[in-house]
Amino acid sequence: MVRQVVKWGFGYFNTEKQEWRTFLDPIKEAAREVIPQTIRPLAIAVLLEIIRTTENENSRRWAADSLGKIDPGNPKAIAGLLEIIRTTEDKFTRIQAADSLGKILTTPEQYAGVVSALKDCLSDETYRDNFKRFAKCYEVIWDCAENLPYPEFYQAWHNLAATPTPFIQQCNLALVPQILNQAIQTHPLNCQAICIDGSRFSDPSNPALQIYTTLKKAGCPPSPDGKPRTIAELQAYCEDDLSDHPIALILYEEPTDPPPQGFDIAVLNKLARFSHPPMAVIVPQRLPECRLPQFLESDPDLIAHLLQWLQNLAR
Repeated sequence: MVRQVVKWGFGYFNTEKQEWRTFLDPIKEAAREVIPQTIRPLAIAVLLEIIRTTENENSRRWAADSLGKIDPGNPKAIAGLLEIIRTTEDKFTRIQAADSLGKILTTPEQYAGVVSALKDCLSDETYRDNFKRFAKCYEVIWDCAENLPYPEFYQAWHNLAATPTPFIQQCNLALVPQILNQAIQTHPLNCQAICIDGSRFSDPSNPALQIYTTLKKAGCPPSPDGKPRTIAELQAYCEDDLSDHPIALILYEEPTDPPPQGFDIAVLNKLARFSHPPMAVIVPQRLPECRLPQFLESDPDLIAHLLQWLQNLAR
């Protein structure tokens, strides 16, 4: 029911017509009023999906507005709004996301997390190439600075914390694909990094179809033998049909409510047997029996270490 209410409020993508469809204004307005009263974690998940998938800026703008009303302090909502501010080219969507973000930050830890997440947007490069993003990020960071004691702001700006707080870790994990892609733009690689969110696996013991779907969405060709239903079939597809595609897979779990259920060690070890593509996994703590390269969620230099791993693959 929550998904239907969100659909009424923001529209949907019509696959046959290949266009975004919306409903009449009275229906949209009534649905948007109801959304904050629905099951909050599911409503947030659906709104984030709209933000990530639709190209309709009006719908993204209203989704950002709703995120600012549903659940103050929710890490996933904060991460979604940060993603909009960092990536959207639409001025009004960026303004709405920044306004919503200001409404849902509730603790010094969250203000500090936003400073750490957005400070790189105040670079000379952003100032030169996208001044509007620079200006809005400056405004958001200034608001955070006004709500933080100077020592805490200084620490957030310079990343001086030895171990990231749980909130910052959640924001970083939710934004791993976006932050990594931005880092790759300044450190060109010979392969495409594809991030696969394990929290979306409906069956962690057999995620073959969902991994295949993510690969297709990332631009990989469809399997001539049909959709792989098992890890063995996925391996055949990857090794036979993707051998000429320079890709690398990074498995991670985006923070969810309830928390992610974790990766199946047996599945990770089956994936480790693939001759192509190379894979790694981001985990909360080391898995002694896992044969895939592992990176820790709590690593303050997570993105840098992922980049180093990707660069080493080309050597």
